[in-house]
Amino acid sequence: MSNYLCIDVGGTFIKYANADHLGKISSKDKETTPATLDGFQAVIRKIVSENIEDIDGIAICCPGKVDRKHGTIFHGGSLQYLDGLSLKTILEGEFHLPVGVINDGKAAALSELWLGNLRGCDNGVAIVLGTAIGGGIIANGQLLEGEHFQAGEFSFIVHNPREHAAKPLIGDRLSAVVFVETGSQKIGLVEADGQLVFDAINEGDQALVHHLEDYCYELALVILNIQAVLDFSKVVIGGGISAQPRLIQEIDKQLQKIRSDLPALEATMSKPIVLPCKFYNDANILGALYNLLSMSDTADRH
Repeated sequence: MSNYLCIDVGGTFIKYANADHLGKISSKDKETTPATLDGFQAVIRKIVSENIEDIDGIAICCPGKVDRKHGTIFHGGSLQYLDGLSLKTILEGEFHLPVGVINDGKAAALSELWLGNLRGCDNGVAIVLGTAIGGGIIANGQLLEGEHFQAGEFSFIVHNPREHAAKPLIGDRLSAVVFVETGSQKIGLVEADGQLVFDAINEGDQALVHHLEDYCYELALVILNIQAVLDFSKVVIGGGISAQPRLIQEIDKQLQKIRSDLPALEATMSKPIVLPCKFYNDANILGALYNLLSMSDTADRH
């Protein structure tokens, strides 16, 4: 059975795992993400070298815009030093194995399409709530990349810049990290703790309930605006806080409320189904693997 090295490059850690062609993960580990390009390439080479005897390919996801065909990263997101790096070319030339490189938000969408809550869905959206908002779009059963490889970069949706608000971009306004930090402050926590914030919400703390309602209202507006353009059937919500059922329930509630307040919208547009992503910490790993397998058309889509 084939075995693949899957690498999820994040701003804090580089996580990696071994998995087979069915998405079964056999081992996991991680390294601290270096602060320089030289350090980054050294860590990637170390990880590959330590696994080279047992793998049939290398699947990578990372921040930034990614040209999947050539495996070149642009901008680099939280890791600006990745800008212009042709990681696929470098690793294939050095290790003589097939390499796939994809944006991390798009990887999350592919993992859901392959084995998760978008499986069998022709038109769907994955929204990943983290420091900003990542995600991916499935259109006609395929990942939508866009002319400049930036389809699904929901962070850059603009919120009325004429208001001169401190946070005109949705990625800043709907940061899950900021949501948890603000909620933690409201209940007097010294350190941010998402679980304690949701515990307080579930116990009926009204200040936090309103905090969640406001957050989910803005997110529901984003979902409805995307729906108006793409006409998708399902939206899956990822990121750490997506494990909280109350979040998913509140997003759906706010979608219903906005639709009820806008009769023309309710009468014309179908409401998308809202679900959590099936995979949490493993989503990017599995999506990166699916990307690599689909390049050779060996992924189990059914």
